[in-house]
Formats: sequence, C-alpha cells, structure tokens
Amino acid sequence: MIYAAARRRAAVISATAACLALSACGEAGPLTQDQVEKALLTEATIPVKGWTAGAPNHVAPEKDVSGIGALLGDNSGVNQACQGALTAFSGGLPTPQGFGTVSFTHAGDGPLGPHELVVTVRSFADETPEIPSGRQAVQDCPSFTIDKAGQQLAVTMESPGYDIPDSQALGLDLTSGDQHARLDLLRVRRGSSLVTASLTGPNGKTNHDILDAVIKAQLDQIKRVSD
Repeated sequence: MIYAAARRRAAVISATAACLALSACGEAGPLTQDQVEKALLTEATIPVKGWTAGAPNHVAPEKDVSGIGALLGDNSGVNQACQGALTAFSGGLPTPQGFGTVSFTHAGDGPLGPHELVVTVRSFADETPEIPSGRQAVQDCPSFTIDKAGQQLAVTMESPGYDIPDSQALGLDLTSGDQHARLDLLRVRRGSSLVTASLTGPNGKTNHDILDAVIKAQLDQIKRVSD
C-alpha cells in the first residue's frame, strides 16, 4: 500500500512537471474556425459599455490589422528603424487555422478621430508564434514624427505592464498641435491561440483598464468554447 501511494505521488509529480515544461496546463488546444467565431467578443459579451460593434471578419488578412498598421500606412516619413520595430511587433504572423476579428467604435475626438477597439483571435495548428517584445520596440524606436493628412503627428512610445501571463504591450502617445490621443496594442498567447486587442483612446490609463478587461473577457470566451 505504501508503495502504491508512492507510485501515485510520483505519477502526479511527473505529470505536473511535464505540464509545466510544456506551459500547457489547463490551456486550450487548437480552436476550429467555428469555435473562433463563437468565441469572438460581441456587443453582448464585451465587458465595457458604450462601444458599437462592426461586422466581424473571419478571413485572415495578409497585412497587419492592428491600429499600428493603420497609423503607419504607406507613410514614408517614418525612419527605417521605427518602421522595422513597429512592423516586427505588430505583423509577421503565419496564417492561422482559425481567425476572427471585430472592431468596436466609441464617440471621441483626437488626431485619430473616434475611438476604435479592435479584437482579433488567431488559433494555430502548430505552436503559437512567440510575441515580439514591446520593450525591444521602444528601445529601438522611442519616438518619431509622421505626416498624416497634411498634419504633423508626434509619437512617443512606451511598453506598459499588464498582470497577464505571456503578454506583450506597446503604447503610443500621439500629439498633433493641441490634440492628444493614445494608441495601445496588447497581445497574449494562450495555448494554441493568440489574442490581440488594439485601442485608440484618450489616455494610457483609460486604455490600459479597457484592454485589460477586454483581453481577459476574450480569454474567458476562448476557454468556454474549448471546454
């Protein structure tokens, strides 16, 4: 009996060690396209009020769908180091087996116009790609200026912290004359899924609180459909 108990303890320890080594304890495996569509946040499940959802898209684009991609566009005024740092952080992902993205809008003024929140879920058949470091992007490109619609837009970058495991974040403070706005991007790996949320809003504190709540709600939805 003593030996049987010891064997059971050894089995538990072995299984726990394997689980930790794989960083997959309790994490979802690959989601199907149908599961991604069911998991994607809607106006009914988003945890913040006053945001209007657009039509979801379930076809993975070739180009970056984050707010950073929209900000940069084809702007040639951004120096090569900053182009490289921002592109490395926000793009370069392989094609997922499941994909869904939806945009939410909220009334607001600023250099980027109304506030926009974009939530994207990708599920991969193979291992989820590593997330580039937000701190590295800031180190490579602390600030830059671009010309957008004939106006100078000064951008200062930082990498805010989130109490969410396996996450990376990038924040851009935007100034055009006497107008100010903030663009934040948060990415989280969870099992075979990669969740991205980007937000143009009034300031870093407000954006942080919204993205923190939204990402956690999206992770909960992924867990719900995968259980």
